[in-house]
Amino acid sequence: MAIPIVNMYKRKFGKNYSYVIDYIINGKRIRKHVGKTKRDAEAVKAKIQHELTLGNYDILQKKRIIVTIDELVIEFIDEKKNYIRPKTYDRYTNHFIPFQQFINTYFPNAARDIILIETHHIKECVDYLAEQRSVQKWKAETINRMIQLISSLFIFSIKRKYRTDNPTIDVRKLPVLQKDAPEFFSHKELKEIWEQVDPFWLPVFQFLYYTGIRKGEMINLTWDKVDLDSNPPFIRIVSSSDWKTKTGKARMVHLHKKVIKILENQIGFHPNYVFISKVGKKVHPNTPYISLKRTLKKLKFTGDVHKLRHTFASHLVMNGANIYDVKVLLGHSKIEMTEKYSHLSPEHKKSVVNLLS
Repeated sequence: MAIPIVNMYKRKFGKNYSYVIDYIINGKRIRKHVGKTKRDAEAVKAKIQHELTLGNYDILQKKRIIVTIDELVIEFIDEKKNYIRPKTYDRYTNHFIPFQQFINTYFPNAARDIILIETHHIKECVDYLAEQRSVQKWKAETINRMIQLISSLFIFSIKRKYRTDNPTIDVRKLPVLQKDAPEFFSHKELKEIWEQVDPFWLPVFQFLYYTGIRKGEMINLTWDKVDLDSNPPFIRIVSSSDWKTKTGKARMVHLHKKVIKILENQIGFHPNYVFISKVGKKVHPNTPYISLKRTLKKLKFTGDVHKLRHTFASHLVMNGANIYDVKVLLGHSKIEMTEKYSHLSPEHKKSVVNLLS
């Protein structure tokens, strides 16, 4: 059987013009309006011609669901809502906004039907945002996260059978300058911090340093997640009904002897939470942050609560810890996130020194 040929032409409807594609399958003539711009129409024509060449006649004749870009984003985020943290939900929403605005403004036909969104639309959006970085203060990393999120969006659309391909497949991410390892406190600086910080919050900050857990994980740590009787003792970082871990995964953290002492001293203060505020309630995220910042300002140090986590990882690596073990302790989802500490390792420094003749 000869392959049907798809024709395209421009027709006037009232005061407006629209492009039409025209082809015949099994003696039946099929005509479709495919948009007001020639570029969008040619994209649809090429896609249908490709399907006809492959012999996918039945697929083309089935009535498909037309989904707008705004509807797709809402559906995608709503599905994620049940197993991502509120902060992640907000970040997803904020990353999609510039993409939605760009497509709706410059490619309205594609915005009304996601099957018309092509690679060049996304590339032009990335170029536009890159040009606007000085005005909007978007970092290359932020735009790259948006590209990754858009890719996930179209993978989702394929699973829902709204379209058959991912238009982000050939979209390159922006180059990002290699960052140095995160700053961390020296042992001398830690000693000064322990001496100057509010005594009430001292156990909290030492707990964060000796475990490397995140501030939110400390705030939401409850006694049922603490096991001091096991050998070795450990705590479990796991999502609860009102709080989710950053990665959504649970992990076990074995305890330093100083952490065991800190936990033993916390017993009896609250029946549920391990650490509480000065008024006996759940710790507000800003309270320990402000307390430590006040101490750091007094000592003329830079950093914040999260720097204690960087210090934990940096000190471990500097003392010879395996980078993969540190990844597990930190709860990183990818080893690339932990590798920023690798140049601090004794093996790395030794190999660098040996480069000298």
